[in-house]
Amino acid sequence: MKITSRIKPILELCKNKSVLDIGATAIEKDGTWLHREISGVCSDTVGIDIINGDGIQQVNAEKPYWLGRRFDVVVAAEVIDHVSNLGIFLENIKAHMNDNGIAVISSHNPQALEFFLEHWITGLAFKKVTNHTHWQSIVTMRTLLNKHGLKLESYKYIHFIAGSRIGKVYDYLTWFMPARFSRSILYVAKHS
Repeated sequence: MKITSRIKPILELCKNKSVLDIGATAIEKDGTWLHREISGVCSDTVGIDIINGDGIQQVNAEKPYWLGRRFDVVVAAEVIDHVSNLGIFLENIKAHMNDNGIAVISSHNPQALEFFLEHWITGLAFKKVTNHTHWQSIVTMRTLLNKHGLKLESYKYIHFIAGSRIGKVYDYLTWFMPARFSRSILYVAKHS
């Protein structure tokens, strides 16, 4: 599996567009702040999160909200696997998308070989991830989007650089494996 940036494909989709960034206070382990990166390539952006941050509006994306406008791109990077109320979360995304807008959603890949191996070898893969409520496969994400008036247009496996030692060993040992075993999936959806 080729190691790639989780951020670069999102930035390509946001270039010169109006963007709503959900979960905008999150900072990557390497210190990268996606919201700042989006702000540097888009025409304008609004960031929301459940907690206050630098210029970020405090909004709970699991409750109905309206920001007073629609966007070309709604980004929810590594957020959907933390929410409990998927229906309201997706309805909020849909409500804030322009007619030709897109939703860009990324989340962990539940079928990543790394998670299976870590659980099999150490039994800790799912014990240490205490803030996730679920992980969606491509099939369940497609179904979930359809139930909320969105259509999965495309998806891409992303194998981003590991933050842990065992992850780095895994990266080295599995460079030849198919992308479907990558750590993350990036989904792009439109109005159906």
